[in-house]
Parts: sequence; structure tokens; C-alpha cells
Amino acid sequence: MIEKMDVFTQKFVGMEELLRKENASLKELLIKSEKKYHEVDNKVNVLSRQVNRLQQSIISRNIIIKGVPEKETNKEDLKAAIVNICDKLRVDINPEFVDCYRIGRNKNNSSRPIILSLYSNELKSRIIQSKRVTNLTCADIVTEKCSTWGTAEQSIYIDEHLTRENHMLYMYARKLKQVGYKFIWTRNGNILVKFDEKSNTNLVETMEQINSLENDVKPKKRVVKKGSEVTFGDEIAVLCESDLDNNVETEDQRVKMQDDQKWSNFGEIKTKIEKLPLPSKFQLLKNNADKIRMSYDLLKEKKLLPTESIVNSFKSDEISLESRNLGNSYFKVKDYVNALKYYNRSLCFAPVASENLAIAFANRSAVYLNIGFYKFCLDNIETALKGNYPCKMIQKLEQRKKECLAKMKNKRDNYTKVMDEKRDIKLSYKPNSKIPFMIEGLEYACTEKYGRHIISNRELFPGDVILIEHPFVKSLICENLPEGPEFSRCLNCLKTEYFNLIPCQFCTRAMFCSEICKNEAWENFHKFECKLMYANIDFLQLRATLMAVSSLKDFRRINQDGSFTIFDPDYQYNLMEHQLLALLSCAKYAPTMNDEEDFVLCNMSALIWHLLKSSDEFSSMLTNPEWENDFLSILFDFGAVSQFYSHSLLAIAKTPELKEEMDGKFSPQKYGTGLLPISSLMNHSCAPNVTRMGNDNQVVIVVRRHIAPGDQLFDSYGPHHLNQPLINRQIQLKSKYLFDCTCDACKNDYNLLNNLEMEDMIEFLPLCAGIMKIMEYDKVWAEKAFPLTRKFLRKFDEKYPAYEVCASQMIMIHSINVLMIKTPLELQMKAE
Repeated sequence: MIEKMDVFTQKFVGMEELLRKENASLKELLIKSEKKYHEVDNKVNVLSRQVNRLQQSIISRNIIIKGVPEKETNKEDLKAAIVNICDKLRVDINPEFVDCYRIGRNKNNSSRPIILSLYSNELKSRIIQSKRVTNLTCADIVTEKCSTWGTAEQSIYIDEHLTRENHMLYMYARKLKQVGYKFIWTRNGNILVKFDEKSNTNLVETMEQINSLENDVKPKKRVVKKGSEVTFGDEIAVLCESDLDNNVETEDQRVKMQDDQKWSNFGEIKTKIEKLPLPSKFQLLKNNADKIRMSYDLLKEKKLLPTESIVNSFKSDEISLESRNLGNSYFKVKDYVNALKYYNRSLCFAPVASENLAIAFANRSAVYLNIGFYKFCLDNIETALKGNYPCKMIQKLEQRKKECLAKMKNKRDNYTKVMDEKRDIKLSYKPNSKIPFMIEGLEYACTEKYGRHIISNRELFPGDVILIEHPFVKSLICENLPEGPEFSRCLNCLKTEYFNLIPCQFCTRAMFCSEICKNEAWENFHKFECKLMYANIDFLQLRATLMAVSSLKDFRRINQDGSFTIFDPDYQYNLMEHQLLALLSCAKYAPTMNDEEDFVLCNMSALIWHLLKSSDEFSSMLTNPEWENDFLSILFDFGAVSQFYSHSLLAIAKTPELKEEMDGKFSPQKYGTGLLPISSLMNHSCAPNVTRMGNDNQVVIVVRRHIAPGDQLFDSYGPHHLNQPLINRQIQLKSKYLFDCTCDACKNDYNLLNNLEMEDMIEFLPLCAGIMKIMEYDKVWAEKAFPLTRKFLRKFDEKYPAYEVCASQMIMIHSINVLMIKTPLELQMKAE
């Protein structure tokens, strides 16, 4: 019996030990599972936030309008209501280029909200800003076409269109007012919260952040001890206190809106000027200078001449701090591109020699350290230390400098790597003796049917580089947005230098890549326009005229020789006078404007003249009426040249989400405009045989279809049969360039790309292998694809517009873009 008990006990102990091991194993498995679950949950949350950001970016140009009366039937004219709303807000809108529709279901006979999809962020900002200062009710917008529900006193509300997730977050965030928060608002799809005027601005992306803010009752200032570190994932970034704390008072809400309000005010003035009726006396005047004077008197009478306070920009510690706060928010989530944009905006608004200026340079150095741009990092650190940088933070900045120097010993600078990967573009044939940036064999021609144009006296093939031209006059596009090019490109040469720019010491909308560019711009044009940077005017017209005034001793003489052509100057010597004469010769051949168009140009020229008069530099030149006459005549001529002969300047950048499926993740995006004397001679075709590509601060012309000796070169002014139907192209060309297109694509009504017929060419299949890599900016794949597409197009060019030929053209052009341009910021700006 005892023996049996011992055996049983041993078995029991064995089973207990086995169970203990299994239990320990299960516990370990459970811990691992929980850890794995949390990892997956975190990844899901990160992906959800990324999807939400993507969805928000897709609707970034939308606004939502609530309270507009809805007809009981479906036969309502929403665009009529939208036009009425914009008229009340004094915002000009073209209903043909917007889309609007109601969302949701009818409940209790209430009016459903309207979604309005706009064609620019600038227009969206103007509508929202104008609504903030304008009370809008149903009585203001009811028309015969739009009425039934709602009372006349019922208010109409306009807000940004948010995703469902962001809308819910915004609703929850608004409840923070119950615990004392004063400011909860949205900007560019972001939800921002601030306790009071003296508190930091918080970017809200999760419910946890809202709960944390609510528990804090009032945002507490975080204190960073000396030597502390902040961990981002697996990476440790040593920061100065300013990277995390902004324990200086931020701006009042009213001050923060001043920047947007200036832009909106000038936009209203410009819209009213464009709508002025044509006076009968205007048609009797023959001299352009007299026409501009008449326009000036009319604008003065109508009180449409803006004061200097509307167009001038002023430094502001408050706005500088606000921008730096937002930059810090993006830095913490490793969105380095947006962080740099806001740090640059902070630099622009920071007063000269201020503490904010130095801190912004220091914060920018933290980004460059994290993305491996070590020289840029050191440059920014040195600039910060030479400025009014807070003494208590110097030790931290010195520590970053040491870390940067240590990394430089072991790792290659990413900026050097980018420059080495970039392929220098060269002409495919011997250059012209007088025009070294154009191949030999291109000739100037002029006929009654085509006007001035360029023909080739030699055979040219797809992929040939025939012209590499720098714009003689250039400007960045005007946008009142933090992501606008004025915060990412040099005002003078238009280069990006990956945001490593220095601000103008006087205005808030100009940055430069070097002191050389800064001084050159000042001497040529910026000393005149510095106080006018909030004026949304034709800066090409302004700068061309100013360059004539500031650079030539006897600028009046350039308006007297009308026989000069673009092919006459010897561009090897880069004589500005000759290039100005060549540009002015374009005015003689500009399309004839009718009286209304002539009147609009004179009005805008009068506006520029008025704004220039506020400049002390310019006023000192107004010596006599004869000088004034010549100046106004040249101003008008350059206005005509800019209107009809300017070209978009493009660079590879992230594609707007709505166009990603067609254009890929990265594609040519407009950042500026330029006057190009040679390129301006090329006429338009919706099926062009050459194409323009941007290469930082120059324009490259590449052959895309076979050109026989004697053929004319045709570029596209924008409309192309591959992406626009015939009627849309005709309307756009007629309204902007005043001609009816009769190219082969229009005469034969070529199909859109997706509707083109395939010829079942077997040789096309290898070109498609791995095609998505080129959309991801794969230089290795592009280097292989370029010669393959050239070979294919040489063989099958005659089958145009077959699908395979058109698609091969697009692959070839994109390959060249990938090879010759620096890697897009969004791809390069990644942590090591």
C-alpha cells in the first residue's frame, strides 16, 4: 500500500511539474501574444492615421456649407447658390471649374450640407477668411432657383471639409471648452487646440491626446533638463529645449489671422478691378501710356488703389513662434518636409537679430542632422550661434554639433549623395555658335499662318535634347500657404537647396540660397518689390520692367528698336540689353487683344505703377514726364509678353492624391513661371513633337516625336489629347491664348490615353516590366528604360497615336525627369 502511495505521489509530483511547466509556457506565450497584439495594434493605429491623413489630403480643397435652403425637389441649382454666397463674401469664383453636391439624408425637413470642391487652396482660404468677417444668412443667397426651407434669418456656416474621423475628433475637441480651453479650430485639415493666448498650440490626432489635454485642465509647460533626450522609435534625437518647449508667449488669435487677411484683402481689390466696365473714352486712346494713366485715374476714383499696409509684410515674433510650434509638431512625428516648411516660415517672420530667428535656425539643424544632411546641419548651427541664441541653450546646440561631426567621420553626407546621383543633362548635338544652349540646325522662321516659330533643318529623333534654357525673368507662383514655394525656393535663382535658405531681412515672403543671390535679387528687382510681396500681381511683368530700369543706363532706348528678334543676340556674351530687346520683340507678335482685354491689362499695369510709387527707390527715378511715358509703355509691353509668352516652371514633386493613379506618386508640379526667349517661339500642338521639362532653375526641351528636316517644332501649352478631351482643350486655348487650335489631334479628334487602340506590339512588353518602379523614382530602372524607349520610338513613331507609342513617350519623358533631377524632397527627407 505504501509502495502504491509512493508511486502515486511521484506521478502526482510529475504531473504537477508538467502542469507548472505548461503553465509557465502558456504565460510566456500569453505575454508574447499580448506584446504582439500591442505591436499590431500600434501598427494598425499608425496606418489608420496615415489613411486618415491621405483621405484628408484628397479633400483638402473642399469646404462644407451648412444652412443653405434646400428645395423639396431635386431640381435645384446649387451652383447658383454658391455664386450668390461668393458674391456676398466678395470672392470671385468661376462656377464652371467647381463641383458641388449635398451629402447625407433629409431629416425633419432640414437642409443637407453642401460640399464645394474648389480648384485651388488659395480660393478655399479666401472664402473661409472672408466668412470669418462676414455675417451670412439665408436672405443673402436665396434666388428664384434656390429656395424653400429655412428662414431669412437663418445663419449659413462655412468650414473646412473634414474626414469622418477628423470630424468626430473635432466634435470631441470642442468639448474641451467646458474645462476652460478658449481656442479650438481647424487649419488645412489639422485640429488645433490652445488653452489661452499665452499657451502652446496643440496638434490633435487621437482621442488619447484629447483625454490628456482634458486631464491636464490647462496645458503644462514641459521642462527639459540639461542633457535630456527624446526618443522617436528606435532613434534618439538630441534636441535643444526649443525643439520641444516654446515657453515664450504665442500670438493672439487676431494677430495670427493678419497674414491671411492681407492676402484676402488684396484679392478682393483685384477682383473688383478685373470686373470694371470698359469706359467709352478708353477706346479713343492710342498710346499705351495714356491708357494706363486713364486706368490709374479710374482706380483712384473708385478707391481701388490699395494702401501700403495691405501689400506690405511685417516681421512678427508672434507668427514666427506659431510657425515654429507647428514645425515642432511635424518634427516629433518625423514629417521632416513639413517641419522644414514651417521652420522656414518662422525664419521669414522672425525680426532681424531676434531670438526667434536664431532658434528657428537651430531647430532646422535638428532636421538636417536626422536626415543626414550634415553640412547643412553645421551651417544652421553656426548661424544660430552667431545670432541672438539663448545662452541657456548653447550647451545643447554644441552637443548636436559634436554629434554631427562624429557622424560625418563615419557616414557620407546625403546631400553629396543626391548630387552625385543626379545626371547632368547635355545637348545631343553640337551647340549653335551664337546660342550655346541650343543645338545647331534650329532656325527662326516667320509666316502669316504661324507667325514666328522654329523649324529644324536636320532630322531629330525621340529623346534628343535640343535646348537647355534658363528663364531670363522668372518668379515663384503666388500662394498664401505655408507650403508655398516662397518658403522652399530661392527667390532669385529658384533653386530649392532642400530648404536650406536664408530669409529677406525686410519682408516675410522671400528666401535666398546664398548671400550672392540675395544681393543680386536686391539690386535687380527686390529693392523695388520688397514692400509689395502680398500683392498678387504679375511679378514677371514687374521684374522685367524693373530689370530694364535698374540695369540699363539708358533703358528708354530699348523701346525704340523694333526690328530686333530673339535669334539676333549673341548669347555667349549674356548682354542684358540684347535679351531685353529680344523679349520686347515678342510684344509685336502677341495675339491682338480686344478692347476689354486691353483695358484689363492697363488696369493691372496701373495697379503695379501705383504700388511702385510707394517705393523710395522707384520714386527717385520719376524725373520727368518723358521718362514716365517710356516706362509705362515698356510696362504695358512686358505685360503682354508675360501674358502670352510665359511658361510654367516644373519640378518633380509629390503628386496630389487625386492624380496619383494617372501620374504616379511623383510627377512634374508647377512652382513658378518664366520668360524664355527661345522656347517662347514654339507654337502649340495638342500632339506636340517636343516637350518641356524642368531641371531645377532651367527648362529642357526634348524631342518626343520624329522631326524631319523642314518640320516646325511644336510644344504643348498645357492641353494635350492624352489627358483632355477636344472641347476642353479648345475652350482653354481660346480663353487663355486667343486662338482656335487646328493641330492634327484637334482635326482628327485623337482619343484620351485610356481610350487609344492598341496595336499589339510585342516589343512594347519589355518596357512595361517594372514600370511602377519609375513612379517611385527608381534611378536604376530609369537608366535602363530610357534607351529602350528611345529605340522603340525610333522604330514605331509612325504609328502615333497608338497606345503603345503614346505610353512609351510618357515612360521616356519620365525616365529623363528621374535621371536629371534631384531626388524629390519627400523621398530624400528620411531619417538615417
